[in-house]
Amino acid sequence: MLDRPGIPTAGGPYSVLVVDDESALREELATGLQDLGFPVRSAADAEDALAHLAIEPDIAVILTDIRMPGLSGIALAEQILASGLPSRAVEVVLLTGNASLDDATRALRAGAFDLLHKPARFADIAAVVRRALARAAGRRTAALAAEQERLELQALYGAVPVGLGLVGHDLHLDRANPALIELLGLPQGADLRRLWEAAPASRAVLEEPIRRVLAGGKGAAGSIRLQLPQGADAGPAAFRMLDLRIYPVPDAHAPGRIFAAGLACLDVTAEAMLLRELDHRVKNAYASFLGLVHASARNSAAEDARQMAKDLARRVSALARAHDLVRPAVAGALQFGAPEGVSLAVLAREVLAPYATEAGDRIRIRGPEVAIGPRAAPGLALLLHELATNALKHGALSSAAGNVALEWQVEGDRLTLDWRESGGPSVAGPPARTGFGSRLLRQADLGALRQGVELDWSDPDGLRARLQAPVHLLGA
Repeated sequence: MLDRPGIPTAGGPYSVLVVDDESALREELATGLQDLGFPVRSAADAEDALAHLAIEPDIAVILTDIRMPGLSGIALAEQILASGLPSRAVEVVLLTGNASLDDATRALRAGAFDLLHKPARFADIAAVVRRALARAAGRRTAALAAEQERLELQALYGAVPVGLGLVGHDLHLDRANPALIELLGLPQGADLRRLWEAAPASRAVLEEPIRRVLAGGKGAAGSIRLQLPQGADAGPAAFRMLDLRIYPVPDAHAPGRIFAAGLACLDVTAEAMLLRELDHRVKNAYASFLGLVHASARNSAAEDARQMAKDLARRVSALARAHDLVRPAVAGALQFGAPEGVSLAVLAREVLAPYATEAGDRIRIRGPEVAIGPRAAPGLALLLHELATNALKHGALSSAAGNVALEWQVEGDRLTLDWRESGGPSVAGPPARTGFGSRLLRQADLGALRQGVELDWSDPDGLRARLQAPVHLLGA
């Protein structure tokens, strides 16, 4: 029945299972494939073939008759291809002497590798079997590689010293690695409501950000600092401070949909304690320095020395007020989705408040929301202090009719802040003598304010000053 001219041999670690109820044809097929180097097994019917597959994982190709008593070849293919594991991929090649269009359609839908018509040249059968073996081997290799990667990721997921987890749309902690379980103090698979019971104040901090991430949209990801109480044996720290990042995890099967909210958690208790201690020492340093300045002024008989001490004390006070405003960011009290630090408007009002009072509330402040971080706040506070001091001594605020407008705008990542004085003494040009304040305004090393301030004395109505800086540096 089979024409068997010389055909290149085939070897490899995988075998072929020949299934046919006609013993003569089954034997001829098996012998021919063995002669070409194919490892071959044989089965008399579909049930026998399924038994072979259950105990012999090396079977990668099944060559079977389409019509057999009991379970047909197509039904066998449907069972194998519907339930097979990727790591044990099997390709099915069907042989038929009289296949209908319905048979061919069903075979294709079942996922059969090929459908060959009897009588078939043995060269064609061997070539198809060789290709089927190659595809099965490729599928198994890919499956094994994917499984190895999965195991490696699972090992990493379990061993990494960062808390990792997934929160589903029902706010259930669907998955958590051991580190997250330990950090949050939760049992495996616990509902986040257990966390609410342990720390009710955390609900307002966690629930809304998680819902926001699950809902998607702009700016969904973010981070918070979560403070949890420690037990009585916790040592010097009565709390545990966690840096919790919340981010959207896309659904691999539904593009554009959020599958879950991912959690990445670090214990930053030691860092928080250190920052709080440093913050406390900075405040003490400001207070001690101001005390020394005032004491030196009181003990000095020179008017210039007392005035210098007064100016220095005001500058230090401006720095201290700026530090107080950004203390939450310094101490690590972050809010989800919100920039760290303090808004520019709040900082400006706080620093300029003493001058606005002295000048009869004649300083107008206006501009969009801009975040000022711990690094930029001291420099900006000093700049505003020097501008206000100059205006009070020599400029618009030295006159009852004078006013100051502090306005800013943001274009892209660029902040432009303008200080405009009006109604004060007429300005004839730059001052003849450049004092410390003027040099401070122009210096190029004030944290994020690297370019200093451009001073314009050309308008006789009052001083114009402009500051330009990248917004992303101001928030640092």
